[in-house]
Amino acid sequence: MHPHQAYLICATPRSGSYLLCEALTNTGLAGRPTEFFALGPEQTFLTYWGLTEKEYDQYLTRVLHLGTTSNGVFGAKLIWLTLPLVLTKFRTLPGCAALEEAELFSTLFPGLQYISITRRDKVRQAISYARAIQTSEWVRVRDQPVWAREPVFDPCLIDRQLHEIEREEQDMHQFFTRHHIQPFQVVYEEFVSAYEETAKEILHFLSVPFTEPLIFGERHIVRQADAQSEEWLQRYQEYIREGGNGEEPCM
Repeated sequence: MHPHQAYLICATPRSGSYLLCEALTNTGLAGRPTEFFALGPEQTFLTYWGLTEKEYDQYLTRVLHLGTTSNGVFGAKLIWLTLPLVLTKFRTLPGCAALEEAELFSTLFPGLQYISITRRDKVRQAISYARAIQTSEWVRVRDQPVWAREPVFDPCLIDRQLHEIEREEQDMHQFFTRHHIQPFQVVYEEFVSAYEETAKEILHFLSVPFTEPLIFGERHIVRQADAQSEEWLQRYQEYIREGGNGEEPCM
């Protein structure tokens, strides 16, 4: 199915975007958003469909079909760090080479609107990011085995990821300001305690009709933060108190 309405979830790593994608997918009315355009998932889809990067127009056609629900709504997630690479690939498509960023997105995705998700607690987000880099576990799904490597506390790595998150959020905000875009804003700390309510608010934002009670699909994503996360938070705070970096990422 070709969509008549689309949205992009704009996020930084470890901001809760996987959970938001699940919530919107579970409405059955907001497409099937996922990270179609990141290197890893993209290569998996290309291989599955027997396509190469030179057939990117066919890839996008397949993605639009897969990510669209029967009501014609398409959703996808965009980690802001990948924006330059995504723009480069999109500009290889017919008629897209000279388009500026916002015009490019609106050309490829009909009726496009934007959703942003951020976390207030950037230090916890950076800790989660540092752990995921070391373990390669970016999402945990209920009843699936965990094969992640044991991470090692590294305050410099946390510093680097903290400053990367701050830079990417600033770039994302500048994009919205530059193109006079008002996204629907999700704050992770509020969203986790209002999973279904947030998804319904987004349906209203997208002008997607639904009737109450809206029956959500089963939840599968589980929380990854644990006692180790809290221990790292205390150790990082102590590192800062003792004169650790905190302002510029250490090397």
